[in-house]
Amino acid sequence: MHSKSSLRRIMPSGYSSTDLPLYETKSRTTFPQFVMASLRRLKNSPYLVACFTLPDGRRTNRSTKTSDRRVAQRLADEWQAAATKARGGHFVETQARAVLNDILNRVGQELMPSETVDAFLRQWLAGKDGNTARRYGGTIKNFLDHINGKSHAALSAVNH
Repeated sequence: MHSKSSLRRIMPSGYSSTDLPLYETKSRTTFPQFVMASLRRLKNSPYLVACFTLPDGRRTNRSTKTSDRRVAQRLADEWQAAATKARGGHFVETQARAVLNDILNRVGQELMPSETVDAFLRQWLAGKDGNTARRYGGTIKNFLDHINGKSHAALSAVNH
């Protein structure tokens, strides 16, 4: 078992022992051994596979869809960091979206859309014609006034 000081030596920069959840045992409270992502290659695939630990403690494998070892290791590290934050309950949708967009950007893919409530409703209203647009225009204005500062938040931020 690692002590706190030895955990600091083996953890990548940006992590601290407080990022890891505590595990209770009968005799004492201990920190789990820090888990790092690794890579492997399947015989029949040109792509590298990332191996990392899910928030529930199970190990999993995900294809990185790249044969570049540096890019694949960055993806694996991002996935592991996200899973570690989720295990501690410190991972929310906006962070998940940011991590995924960062990964997509690194591999040259199109980013995930992130519409605000205001933009979504105005775009929806623009698709309506004359009377319908006029009738719903006031309702949308009242709704946006009602949710105050959340009108410029992500669409998923508005709930009951």
